[in-house]
Amino acid sequence: MGKVKLRNMKDIKIAYIEHNGPYSEVPYGDYFNELISWAKSSTAKPKYRFYGIFHDDPNLVEPAKCRCDIAIQIKGDANGTEKIKIKTIAGQEMAMTKHNGPTDQYEETYADLNKWVEDNGYEPNHSPIEQYVSKPKEKNGKIILKSIVYLPVKKK
Repeated sequence: MGKVKLRNMKDIKIAYIEHNGPYSEVPYGDYFNELISWAKSSTAKPKYRFYGIFHDDPNLVEPAKCRCDIAIQIKGDANGTEKIKIKTIAGQEMAMTKHNGPTDQYEETYADLNKWVEDNGYEPNHSPIEQYVSKPKEKNGKIILKSIVYLPVKKK
């Protein structure tokens, strides 16, 4: 894990696809391609920043019941579809760190980030957000992601 920093993020408007099920089975590439195709054919202006918002802790919720949103940042007005929805992530203070490796190592990244949050007098304020800085790659049967992990926080 990289160094943890605090950052005040501005509002981010996104188009997203809801995914239910184990986080290890999220078809990132398929969802990103679908979102790009939708954005190009709509009035949305894609900013080519990709996100995952993870609503459930897989250590506390059965993997089959975990929920996440896979998203692309957009600019301008657009109408969603039955599958692709639109929302704004409210700007807020975030603890952030980098992850560069297999998805099965995210648990370590999150453990380190949560420890820093606790040790520095903060507490989580909302669902964690991952910003993907490169396309997912597959290596030796594992999905490799380069991302920035944001955790909305507030002082205790």
